[in-house]
Amino acid sequence: MTRIKTENPHSGHKTAKGLQRKTELADQALRSLSTQSYARTSLRDIAAAADINLGRLHYYFGDKSELIVFTVRRFKQTFIARLADIIVDRHSVEEAIEALVESAMTSTAMHRFWYDLRNQSLFEPKYQAVVTEIEHDLKGMTGTVLRLIDPTRDPEPFQELAYVTLDGIFFQGIQAVTFGDEGVRERMTQALFAVVMAYRAAGTAALQESFTDP
Repeated sequence: MTRIKTENPHSGHKTAKGLQRKTELADQALRSLSTQSYARTSLRDIAAAADINLGRLHYYFGDKSELIVFTVRRFKQTFIARLADIIVDRHSVEEAIEALVESAMTSTAMHRFWYDLRNQSLFEPKYQAVVTEIEHDLKGMTGTVLRLIDPTRDPEPFQELAYVTLDGIFFQGIQAVTFGDEGVRERMTQALFAVVMAYRAAGTAALQESFTDP
């Protein structure tokens, strides 16, 4: 599978200062782009909405696809890293759930844009590589969460099912926030805790069954 190039060989980001400027431009552009649909915008539209000179934006990003891949990847990597810090440093399922819900509430536009991009990858193969990469990282983080919930179990057999379940809850949360549902925080928290309790209960049942088997 061909990966999208996230760097323009003619762009001016090969120095630390250049990379910093590229990141700043991407963040500025995505603050405007994330409030719209990917399909309805061009690089010119992004530049105009974000009040960025189109030539300067082209200097760092060859086209809209390159800008989108750079920014969405960076956003999701930061999101995953923050969860990892909570899990590794604090070993707290409760804080991990709180961080997930808070991110859905406060970074709704960027998460919504991720789901928009994931849908676009069904129609545009050029996005399939980055979507696959990000989902691989998200599934890895799901396994880390499962190990935190129950350190005695191997999460591998449950990782795919857990990822789909958690992603569904998160997507429904993003949708509810977008629709102005005021009860989403409580419902999302309850749903995530229900997954935690179900996973723990399944582990307890399996352990009890192993003791009763002849």
